[in-house]
Amino acid sequence: MKRHLILIVGFLLSLYSVWVSLSEGADKVKFQSEPLQRVDARFRLFRTDNMWSHLLLDTSDGRLWHVTYTTDKDKGARLKIPINEKALVSKPSAKNGRFTLYPTDNMWNFLLLDQDDGRVWQCQFTMEAEDNNFCLSIADLRDAADKMESIRKTERFLTNEKHCESECIDMIRRGEIKQGLTLQDCVRTLCK
Repeated sequence: MKRHLILIVGFLLSLYSVWVSLSEGADKVKFQSEPLQRVDARFRLFRTDNMWSHLLLDTSDGRLWHVTYTTDKDKGARLKIPINEKALVSKPSAKNGRFTLYPTDNMWNFLLLDQDDGRVWQCQFTMEAEDNNFCLSIADLRDAADKMESIRKTERFLTNEKHCESECIDMIRRGEIKQGLTLQDCVRTLCK
């Protein structure tokens, strides 16, 4: 009998704890859920952590605006502020649902993804000045590596040219250069 009572009390406590955890989570789930949107819609609104702001995305070409609103009819701003007004694809390549936004842990920054080719931009909005809003391309590692190699080649050329110039100056001092040849002529000849 005692054993059955302990089992019943344990079962009731378990039910109660499950009920409490579900009821606490229900408010959170209800608050964080987004309204359903068509994935193929041309324009979509994305929630931000700022309660007065949403982001409006043209899903066909990547243009993006910061939309602000207020509950005070006499004060505050109801604005659509550009973050990126430049289309990120040509008109023939634009199609509804091509671009989407992903939030980051920083409430002012989102990642804009071209779902067709994988390009990514960091987009930032602010409540202060329009000049602080931007979308910057995130470089592909292969593109970045190509740019770095180009920079290295340029640095090697400049280093070699400076080395050639200093060698020509030494040759002129030693009298090893024909009369009338300039330093530039020597560098051009030596650094072919």
